[in-house]
Amino acid sequence: MKKIQNIVLFLSVILFIGLVYISLFNVYQTDDYMASYGTREFGLLGNFINTYMTWGGRYFGYTVNMLNPVSYDSSGIFPKVYPVFLMVSFIGVSALNFKAYFRNSSKESLKKGFILFFFYTLLLISIPEQYYWVTGSNIYFMPVILSGLLLYSVKKNEDTGKTIWLFLSLLLIVLLMESNEILALILQGVLIVFCYRNQS
Repeated sequence: MKKIQNIVLFLSVILFIGLVYISLFNVYQTDDYMASYGTREFGLLGNFINTYMTWGGRYFGYTVNMLNPVSYDSSGIFPKVYPVFLMVSFIGVSALNFKAYFRNSSKESLKKGFILFFFYTLLLISIPEQYYWVTGSNIYFMPVILSGLLLYSVKKNEDTGKTIWLFLSLLLIVLLMESNEILALILQGVLIVFCYRNQS
């Protein structure tokens, strides 16, 4: 079993290196320019209002997209660095959860984080939409990372009982409900299960 795990870990690292290399060729897409144009044209608050009155309910995802630095990034470095940041964040948050929930060592948690990244990437329908399309990754990939942070903060709240973890959990729940509709439905189902579990 250890040999299979090491092979998958090796493939995970190769996949990560390959995706990082591909990100060197990433550029801004049409949606990035649209979000940036709206912010420059109407101001940040005006763009919020216009988007919320005329678009869907991905409020957090759209808000993050409005902060897109395309108009200030003449060298185009952001779309090259941002996918790497998201991939490293996914692996890091996964490692935090493996350490918190399964009491693995840091090294073992990091290995499992890479392996989870490998399988997550294999199951994706569209790798470019998930990793390289900046506005798309804010809507589809960032909520996955935030869900991992929610799991971690819930565990820390249970373990320590500190209210900061409770408030962080509540903030993450609000952000996730406004990220994308799929995660909103999953989160709503999980909250209903927790509600009924606590009553019985």
